[in-house]
Parts: sequence; C-alpha cells; structure tokens
Amino acid sequence: MLAVRQNRSHLQGAIQENQHNSLNSVQHVFDRWEGRVVSAEYDIPTTPTDSLMDDFEQEEEDLALKMMLDELSESDEPSNNNK
Repeated sequence: MLAVRQNRSHLQGAIQENQHNSLNSVQHVFDRWEGRVVSAEYDIPTTPTDSLMDDFEQEEEDLALKMMLDELSESDEPSNNNK
C-alpha cells in the first residue's frame, strides 16, 4: 500500500515538473518568435516622406472633392426649385 502511494506521488511530481518545463519551452518559443518579428520590423527599409508633396496631394484631393460636391449641389438645385 505504501509503495502504491509512493509511486503515485512520484508520478504526480514528475508530471507537474514536465508540465512546468513544457510551459517554459512554449514561452521560450514565443519569445524567440516575437524577437524575430520585432527584428524583421526594424529591418524593413523606410522611405523618406516628402511633406510638401503630401500637402500638395491632400490639397488636390480636397479641391477635387469640393468640385464634385459643387457639381452635385448644382445638379440637385433644379429639382429643389420644382418642388
């Protein structure tokens, strides 16, 4: 009877130790993976931005949208006058 209890406690201790080691192994895998991802993010070359060009493109887009809004507003006005 004591031998069974001893074997059971020894087995439970070994299982708990292996579970702890497995969790540590998994954590190490994720840590290495995260390190690779972060490293790859820093290795991506960045293109310099031209703020003057960005401002010009934004102004062109704003102007085009305003013109489109004006056209839609003008085409909508005659139908409002008929009401």
